[in-house]
Amino acid sequence: MDQVAVGDVATVLPGGITSDLSNTTARRLLHQGLVSGARVEVLQRTTGSGRIVSLGRTRVALDPSVAQGIPVEVDKDQGDSS
Repeated sequence: MDQVAVGDVATVLPGGITSDLSNTTARRLLHQGLVSGARVEVLQRTTGSGRIVSLGRTRVALDPSVAQGIPVEVDKDQGDSS
């Protein structure tokens, strides 16, 4: 998720949170809804390259190492006005 641009919507890929994250961090993200198939919108890039993302009504701040450990696919249809 660390490469997703502000304003983009992405889907968390199967396998979700990588094993590079601590169990505590992974558990916290899962409880906040960052699970396989979840759609997230990147709202802001923080100083230091972190991200603030929206999960429905919830906003979650991710530091760069956590964002890097969340595999996502950017929604290809966003911004398509056809």
